[in-house]
Amino acid sequence: MHQDLTYWGLGAISGMVTAWIALSPSTPASGCMKFVKASHKNPILPHEDSFDANNLLSRG
Repeated sequence: MHQDLTYWGLGAISGMVTAWIALSPSTPASGCMKFVKASHKNPILPHEDSFDANNLLSRG
């Protein structure tokens, strides 16, 4: 599950809202994100940074 706060280096906080804006077509074929109802109430999940050289994300 994707959790923005983890990628930003933040822990569990309240009072913050994020927005996701598609800059290209968002379809199942392109791997669009699925929203999970009430997932904002879940705790921060453990994440493992991979730092893969073939991944555009700085944290893998």
